[in-house]
Amino acid sequence: MTCLIQEAAWRSTPPEIPGKDPISLTPPHIREIVTEKRRARNRWQRNRNPIDKRVYNQLTRQLKAALQDTRNATFETYINTLSKEDHTIWKATKQFNKPITHVPPILQEDGNWGKQTRKKLQPSLSTSPKYLPLRRQTTTITISIILSKHP
Repeated sequence: MTCLIQEAAWRSTPPEIPGKDPISLTPPHIREIVTEKRRARNRWQRNRNPIDKRVYNQLTRQLKAALQDTRNATFETYINTLSKEDHTIWKATKQFNKPITHVPPILQEDGNWGKQTRKKLQPSLSTSPKYLPLRRQTTTITISIILSKHP
């Protein structure tokens, strides 16, 4: 069973792209603010001092503002690099025409709507195994075992 879970995880995980580490993409000044914020949160959680809480809240607001500024700057750079000559502007606007896909809830046997992932899986687990292919039976059995272990 462990091999099945590992194989499923390996297949569903995209390959790593060298140089795309989130830490290396984060600007140094934001990493410093995150470090300070974590220290301030730790200090406040140990002492519960109102001054420490104020410092922690200030650092939280400062981090949010820095992240927003970085996102805006990155988006502005991206927009400025678009051009008609190499068709990048058309590729960027193409995503606006695509509809946003929504996974609707599934009607359960008891008449309730299954909105959570666990509840959406329940109807597929109750399907008769004789109609499922062999590979799907193994997956269904594996899912039912996992769901029975985790409440």
